[in-house]
Amino acid sequence: MRESERNRLKNLFPGLAQIKDRALREGVVDVWLRAWKGSNFKKIDGPSQWEPYRDEVRLSNVQHTNQVTQCAIAMAKVIEETQRIKVNGDYLIAGSLLHDVDKFLIFDAKTAGPSAMGKQFHHTFLSSHLALAAGLPPEVAHIAAAHSPNFSAVEPQSVEALIVRQADHLMAGSWNMKRKVKINYKAGK
Repeated sequence: MRESERNRLKNLFPGLAQIKDRALREGVVDVWLRAWKGSNFKKIDGPSQWEPYRDEVRLSNVQHTNQVTQCAIAMAKVIEETQRIKVNGDYLIAGSLLHDVDKFLIFDAKTAGPSAMGKQFHHTFLSSHLALAAGLPPEVAHIAAAHSPNFSAVEPQSVEALIVRQADHLMAGSWNMKRKVKINYKAGK
């Protein structure tokens, strides 16, 4: 992958700079670039937060991912301070940055509907698979696998996974509520 693409991605996701482990940080970048290259989206910030509703939602997947990451970091701070529970910040940020990376692959840029792969695999499966295939820790892949109450086959098994699930639900839900967008995730439109 070209260095300019890697640098653009790093600029799109400010949370990357907060991952202390260089290999983990670079692995997150690799996963995003591989997912994008495997899709028919022309721009890395092209997909909507939920493609079938892209005209109603008007929030890019990159914007949504940054909001979830920022919310997850804030939630982790409160949990650490009030409950004295140690949160692995690197895993939390990596997992939140990767939770929706599969939207490149499950949606078709032309139709906004499911891609061929999206018809075969549900949302969350591919994000976790991509993380594992890139050699990222299973704990990070689990965060992606467990982030959605609508699509995850597993429940959160770590505080980091629980935080990302709640941050995702809160950020997507509040955005849609303010704009009176009602999404039926199972049925599409």
